[in-house]
Amino acid sequence: MDQLPVLKPATKTSNPTPRPTLEEVSHRFETWRRGKKAGSRIPKCLWKAAVEVCAEHRTWQVSKVLGLSYNDLKRRVAGTGQTEKMPTPSKADFVEVSMGLGTRPVLCSVEIESEAYGKLKMSFSRDFDPVELARVFFGARR
Repeated sequence: MDQLPVLKPATKTSNPTPRPTLEEVSHRFETWRRGKKAGSRIPKCLWKAAVEVCAEHRTWQVSKVLGLSYNDLKRRVAGTGQTEKMPTPSKADFVEVSMGLGTRPVLCSVEIESEAYGKLKMSFSRDFDPVELARVFFGARR
């Protein structure tokens, strides 16, 4: 008696379709909007593409670029269990903040360093309280 071949369960393909880019989805929305009838609803395939793009971009950015209601898009993203893309904080080596003072002579320069908060260097051309500055920087209470 011949043996029947063993059937293997179907498996997902190893190469899933790549997520569309925000630019591609934006183009799809523009094309749809040009040809739609007044009052027609956004097709499910476009909503799905918008939700997929939220895996790579912030929801508010996607809603703005695609011209969608932020709340509607947020609700649809939450319905999929997908988490919103959070920005990766960048560590700045140097940030200069000009308070519109122009080029005045520096009367005092202060450097404060902390393991928790890094290094703060400030230059002043007016009176200031260096003790208060240190308290604020290190989180000390009066």
